Amino acid sequence: MQFYFLSPILLIPLWRKPKYGFVLGAMIYTLLTFIIGFLVVHYHLPPTHVFISAPDIDMTTWFYDMPYVRFQPYLIGIFFGYLFYKTKNMEVKIPHVINFILWQLSLVTMFAVVFGLAGLRKNETPNGHTWTVFESVMYNCFHKTGWSLALGWIVFSCHKGYGGLIDDFLSWKAFVPLSKLTYGAYLSHIVIQFMVFFTQTSPIYFSDFLMSQYFMGIACFTFGTAFVQSLVAESPFVRLEKILLGGAAKPKKPNPKPKSELPNGHVNIAADVPPKEQEKATEIPATKATEIIVEESKIPNDVPPKEQEKAETATEIPATKATEIIAEESKIQNDVKTADEEITKTIEPQISATSTRKDSVA
Repeated sequence: MQFYFLSPILLIPLWRKPKYGFVLGAMIYTLLTFIIGFLVVHYHLPPTHVFISAPDIDMTTWFYDMPYVRFQPYLIGIFFGYLFYKTKNMEVKIPHVINFILWQLSLVTMFAVVFGLAGLRKNETPNGHTWTVFESVMYNCFHKTGWSLALGWIVFSCHKGYGGLIDDFLSWKAFVPLSKLTYGAYLSHIVIQFMVFFTQTSPIYFSDFLMSQYFMGIACFTFGTAFVQSLVAESPFVRLEKILLGGAAKPKKPNPKPKSELPNGHVNIAADVPPKEQEKATEIPATKATEIIVEESKIPNDVPPKEQEKAETATEIPATKATEIIAEESKIQNDVKTADEEITKTIEPQISATSTRKDSVA
């Protein structure tokens, strides 16, 4: 909780001036590392509190549970959160060789943090320890850092699509309900372990099968308790926080259309156009079609004047031709009429003379 309240001291400089934020974070990390190393040397602390040899102080109370010992991974988590924020809408390209090397380093680091002390613990006795001061200082100062960096890289690589099968497994939908209970499990798991082991009425004889039973039983009991905690405290207060901050009432969203995916696994953003933008997009073709029809009915404005005159003359040619044809037809009709009149004038005297002869003969 104290980390949550102290985080703005680092987040505000990191947001306003990233360089100052990183410098401040490096200074805090260096100071905490020095404090841890000093306590280990001064009080002869073993690499972890589970070693048999007893230190000069109560290691659980004054070292294991102290905030200054656990702030290192929280600090690294802040830096990774900043990295996720800066690359939120960016496509990060990681070469395959670098991705492979960083994955191997992460897995080896996590393996070394968990199993690296097995040889030291195996030969330890209550009368003497097998570890050196240097080994204890190095492990106490940097094992949380190594684990945090390795875990941060795995999350970042999977989030950007370079996780492969591990990404598919961690993205399994069955983990979603359990992810809501992790904080409650974190708060209650130590208490449950104390209840299980400190209420034993007989000695415990270690075996792998017995430890598997303890592990599965404690895990189920822990997440069951976390479920009750989530219903009673966490979910109601999260809801109240959203109401107080104005984030409870969410606007209704239309039924989303299925997102089309590209071959590389990224979502096609064009498929998620808002409804208003879709309406505008559907209106554009009709508008454009109307404009095209209007423009086609006119002579373009960008045509030179001479070309416009030619175009106008070209449109007037059919009318001129029709007028000429009509005039020629009327002239032909007049010529025919005139020829008929002349023929009539020539033939009529001959017809009248012929008819007079017939009458005389009769």
